[in-house]
Amino acid sequence: MYRSVLSLIFLACLALIFPSSAEATRKYDACFERAGQHFSISPLLLRAIARQESGFNARAINRANFNDSEDRGLMQINSFWFPTLRRAGIDPETLFDPCVSIAVGAWILAGEIRKHGMTWEAVGRYNARSEHKKRRYAAKIQRNLLLEIAYAEARQASMR
Repeated sequence: MYRSVLSLIFLACLALIFPSSAEATRKYDACFERAGQHFSISPLLLRAIARQESGFNARAINRANFNDSEDRGLMQINSFWFPTLRRAGIDPETLFDPCVSIAVGAWILAGEIRKHGMTWEAVGRYNARSEHKKRRYAAKIQRNLLLEIAYAEARQASMR
């Protein structure tokens, strides 16, 4: 408990000291808000996932997956989803558009939430299937979510 409180205080201090790192990603706020509202998912949770997946790099590509698949865009949508996206009229090349990537990532997460509830299990399944990898991924997202909350609170405080 004491350690988690110290971590939260540390993250809040970082947000106050280095606001530019949070501000650099603000250009996607409207996309996170729209996708969050449409899929009933916190935009801060979606931001935490984007932070982990691509570091907010809309042009990110990962080809280092064990199964020769590829991840694209801000939310690192895996090529496993490409056939489904094509059937829905979404060209995988459009995943480099941040708003498209965020919407697709939110849709994928919403599917996991429908199956597993609003749980860390659902969040872990955004990225992995094995128990160990799901837990590890969910823990990373929890840390990122704390950072996003700290940035949001610091931003609100600066607007007062």
